Amino acid sequence: MKGYSRNGLVGAIAAIAWGIGGVALADNGGDANAVDNAEYYYEYYLTICAKGSGIEAVTACDKALDLRPRDARTWTNRGVQLGNLGEYEAAIDSYRRALDIAPDYSLAWVNLCADRISLGRNFEAAEACENALDGDGRWGELGEDFAWYNLGVARERLERYGDAQEAYLRALELDSDNAAAWNGLGYALERLGRYEEALNAYQRAVSLAPNVALYRENLDTVLLRMR
Repeated sequence: MKGYSRNGLVGAIAAIAWGIGGVALADNGGDANAVDNAEYYYEYYLTICAKGSGIEAVTACDKALDLRPRDARTWTNRGVQLGNLGEYEAAIDSYRRALDIAPDYSLAWVNLCADRISLGRNFEAAEACENALDGDGRWGELGEDFAWYNLGVARERLERYGDAQEAYLRALELDSDNAAAWNGLGYALERLGRYEEALNAYQRAVSLAPNVALYRENLDTVLLRMR
């Protein structure tokens, strides 16, 4: 996750898609051993792509895609790994490849949203999160609440604080223990001048994540405003 100023932590949604299938291996003339070997190596590379890290994971994703180039899940995992390396433009290109194959793939859209936020492309990020929420509901290791949370962050960066508040509330309806969403909600409410409600939201964030200094700083700041 990436830290920003008082407006919270952006959840750079590094979510992995699991599962194999959907794309058949190319015909190899009926050599059963070759099919078995290709399947073994595909699963091997897929595991490293999804569970590994760094350049090794990206290389494994590439090798899996050599075997099954039209696997939207692997393109998405490749994007996640590149994003984790700070290679956001390359990550976005991978998500685009995934969406060329599966245009409604929610997980690819929400990761695209998060990396656009990291690049400061907040209008495009908000569009991507909205597309994720309108998509096929395949979230990998995530849930819909992460899309609402990131939509709140993007709207907040656009100074659309009322809309950000609505998105954070939707995230919290789905996961009331999301401390980052409580913090984001507090910030949006504070910017709207609703200090008492902001105080309550920050208090929830601190109670859920007492070791995050940013949440306590935000709580202290709104307390000063209320004096």
